[in-house]
Amino acid sequence: MTTQVDNNKALNAASTWFARLMADDVSEAERAGFIIWLSESEAHKTAYEDICVTWGEVDGLDTSVLETLSAKALPQTLHANNDRKTGFKWLASSLAAAAVLIVAFVGMPMLNTVLGEQSPVEYAYTTGHGETRTVTLADGSEITLNTDTSVRAMFNQGTRKVILERGEAFFDVVRDETRPFTVGFGGGRVTVLGTRFNVYRQEAGTQVFVEHGRVEVSGLATPNTLILAVDQGANLDVNGELSTENAFVLEQAIAWKNGNFVFRDTKLSDMATQINRYARLDVIIEDEAVKNLEISGTFAINRIPEILTTLELAMPVDVEVQSDGKHLIVAR
Repeated sequence: MTTQVDNNKALNAASTWFARLMADDVSEAERAGFIIWLSESEAHKTAYEDICVTWGEVDGLDTSVLETLSAKALPQTLHANNDRKTGFKWLASSLAAAAVLIVAFVGMPMLNTVLGEQSPVEYAYTTGHGETRTVTLADGSEITLNTDTSVRAMFNQGTRKVILERGEAFFDVVRDETRPFTVGFGGGRVTVLGTRFNVYRQEAGTQVFVEHGRVEVSGLATPNTLILAVDQGANLDVNGELSTENAFVLEQAIAWKNGNFVFRDTKLSDMATQINRYARLDVIIEDEAVKNLEISGTFAINRIPEILTTLELAMPVDVEVQSDGKHLIVAR
């Protein structure tokens, strides 16, 4: 049953598609992805039709292209709906407009490939140092990218696949029992139907934490597999070995979504690593004893200088600003 949440997600995705198709810098892949998204469900077609009605941008467009493509693009799903005031006219016009744009820019062979599922359409999303970004995928799922993160998403009518190339991302996945959603990250993979979870890829391994639903975490080099539920997490090391993490670590893992650091008996060396992900202060610690000092507390990511001031007030350390701009934490 379609829920209000599903309807809202479909409308949000439809608004995003509408804006992208009207933009001057819309790409060929995005145009192709639009047709795939539109063909996936009646909810998508209805949502996009409503957006078009609201803006009144597609009335009167030629639908002749649709007549030759609809059987391949939307088999047994696209038909006139006499119960709706706007009905088939609006939907056909919007789909025809997208089809015309794809054919004009990349030709009929690519369009046939996209619609025939042989080759998923690929999208790439990145964030810079200190930047976060939320993107809506073709199926209405959302990815929130943390600082310095890169992902690739591959979608068609049979595939939902994301590769986390570096960094950290939070996934809010729309449920689709016919198409599991997979996230690959080097030596492992997460597989879900619909849920919310966080993946943080580091040199030493990858952490996965579940906020809602269930996920399957597997290592590609070993047969190890774990099923994680709400408030559960796992770590996959560089050797493909899986270990579980407790719910308390989960609180720290997703704090960034609310703009916070959460440190719980965290070594100063690990704290410095986290700070350097967001701010170009180059916080460094050379003294091993100082590295092993521990800190606890919740701090705003956008107020990092105050964290360093707190360190000097609460711990036996000083923060020295070097001539090259680096911040050296030393024993007092």
